[in-house]
Amino acid sequence: MQAAAPARDQTGAPASLPAGIDPAIFQAQVQLDRAGFAPGIIDGKHGRFFVAALKAFQEARGLEQSGVLDAASRKALASERAPTLIRMVLRAEALEASFTPDIPSRIVDQASLPFLGYRNLLEKLSERFHTSSDTLLQLNPGLKTPRAGMELLLPGLIPSDRTYDPGLPARWRDVLSGLNISASQPRAARIIVSKSQSVLRVYDAQDRLIAQFPATTGSDHDPLPLGKWTIRTTAFMPTYHYNPDLFWDADSNDQKAQLSAGPNNPAPEQLGRSPSRPDAAGRHTRRICRLRGVVVPVASDQWQGRADAPEPRPGSRVAGKSL
Repeated sequence: MQAAAPARDQTGAPASLPAGIDPAIFQAQVQLDRAGFAPGIIDGKHGRFFVAALKAFQEARGLEQSGVLDAASRKALASERAPTLIRMVLRAEALEASFTPDIPSRIVDQASLPFLGYRNLLEKLSERFHTSSDTLLQLNPGLKTPRAGMELLLPGLIPSDRTYDPGLPARWRDVLSGLNISASQPRAARIIVSKSQSVLRVYDAQDRLIAQFPATTGSDHDPLPLGKWTIRTTAFMPTYHYNPDLFWDADSNDQKAQLSAGPNNPAPEQLGRSPSRPDAAGRHTRRICRLRGVVVPVASDQWQGRADAPEPRPGSRVAGKSL
């Protein structure tokens, strides 16, 4: 897509949002996301992850942790002068990208696919702009039949810095850019996964809260193991090893399988942030907890991290807590 520009109407005023999308909430969601405090999907709706993100942001900025979008919070969120909405032009190459439209529902059947990519353009844009397909269609009804040259109205999440570490593989840098992840990330020293709040909180070496994300943290069948762990290694775009013996609801005929990498690899589905259902964080009931940067198999002592959030490095500490 072509370079972004702040979205304005024909009079030069900021573009308005469709009915059903609260402008103040939408703006705050974009600002919280850019600040590293993910509010769930950006949809202009007030919800528990919006409140959780706002309270975490208030804590990090030394404000009263009310979860209310008050004047002091608005002022702090407005410190980064970035547009709430941007306009981008859809290019032909975006339509010609390689998609994986037919992904079987059963994990064992997905093992035959060479790559578990996005199903379609709408799914890819939803993931890239941290929103849902429904919200994108509200903003852009024309996306039902996308065409080259059409102008799209999108959340203002284009990062100001894309000078990624040249030591990273080129494909990794492409993924970070495609997900609108800024190259400027604080270094994580400690991570807390909270079971009761369904969030993942990130702290720096001075024990300051620097980021927070919604997270799915197990279920009655596979509860989050409470305790402390250390990240031993990190991995980018890992494959997925399916072992039916570890799944209480697996089909008795299932065999072990290895699934290819990709944005629709089963891990995101089970973590609560799949591209097709980015609004599902906190609702899925599998064994893994992940959101923009940390992948946590909560029934194992192996942890994986991805450098698309405040960077967890080998040696970082992780704690699972019920509070």
